Amino acid sequence: MAFKNRYYGTKKVECDGIIFDSTPERDCYRILREAEKRGQIRDLKLKEVFTLIPRQTEPVEVKMKTKTKIVEAFREHPLTYESDFTYFQDGKRIILDVKGDWLTEDYRIKRKVARWVGYPITECHDPTSLFPDIAAELGIDPPKKHKKKKKATKPKDTFENPGLF
Repeated sequence: MAFKNRYYGTKKVECDGIIFDSTPERDCYRILREAEKRGQIRDLKLKEVFTLIPRQTEPVEVKMKTKTKIVEAFREHPLTYESDFTYFQDGKRIILDVKGDWLTEDYRIKRKVARWVGYPITECHDPTSLFPDIAAELGIDPPKKHKKKKKATKPKDTFENPGLF
C-alpha cells in the first residue's frame, strides 16, 4: 500500500500492518526481522524514544492563603530522539537510523547530542549492507543512486580580445 508523496520525496509504505516512512526503512525492517528469527540479533524494537536532554524546570515560590509553597515550574520541553530501530547484536546495543540522500540540520544536531550522552547512532544508507545474505534471500535490491544533475556551464566567448596594437 503506497501513501502520498512527502516533502523529501519518500513514500510511506506498509508491511505487516506497520507504516514505514520509506521503502528502504521497510526493507531494513524485513531484513532485521528475519535476522532476529535466525538468532543473529535479539530484542528488535521500532521507534524507540531516547531522552537526550530532560525537561527543564526551576523552583518557584507560590503564595497560598496560609503558607508559601515551592513548586517546580516548567521552562523547556525535553529534547528527544526517535530511532528507526534498536536491537542487540553480539551483546552490544545498536541504534539504527535509515537515512536517504541528505541529512537535515535537526538530525545532525540530535546525532551529536546523542553521541555526547552515550547513544551512538548507526546510520544505514543501504539496508542490504546489514545482512547481505538475508537481503538476497528476500529479494531486496540495494537502493538506486540518484543521478546528480550537471550544472549548466556558460558557453565560452567566441570573441577573442585582440589586445592593443
